[in-house]
Amino acid sequence: MPTEEQTAGAFTFYFAGGTNWNRIGQRLTITNRIVSALSFKTYRIGSPTGSVTMTIRKVSDDSVILTQSYGSIAAVSTDTGGVWISVTFDTPTLVNQEVRILMEWSGTLGDGSNALAFFAVADVKASEYVSRYETNYVNDDTTRDATYYYVYEAVDVLDVSTEPTTSIVGSTATGNG
Repeated sequence: MPTEEQTAGAFTFYFAGGTNWNRIGQRLTITNRIVSALSFKTYRIGSPTGSVTMTIRKVSDDSVILTQSYGSIAAVSTDTGGVWISVTFDTPTLVNQEVRILMEWSGTLGDGSNALAFFAVADVKASEYVSRYETNYVNDDTTRDATYYYVYEAVDVLDVSTEPTTSIVGSTATGNG
């Protein structure tokens, strides 16, 4: 299956106890694709606790389109070069709108010696950028792109046009679709 990706990234955001961030990812538009998997490059520093979940949310109302647990933060590698953590969604779903693809976590990240790192790169793709959720506020960083990839199947969308109904006589009519 094909992938959409932004895989070159060296800049890192660190999520520790001093931040209120609980989600980070990429704001982008996905058009007519059934998304089946999502991955982000990250690494763990120290021993933060909690879990990581991959989610796709609508930009329009922040509702969840897809979500899948990765598992314990403790399972994330400590390799400072970063590793790809991935999920395969139980129910691949058609996405056809502007979304945020996100790595979300719950638990206690602790201080700077107990944190998660998230890889990004200077802005590469027009109209895509890093999104960070800080408590009840979304910060879209238009100077950076997230390091991500997702797996999808393209969907052909039929263009249907209609004309007014004609030849209406009794219980019959011509639909002109």
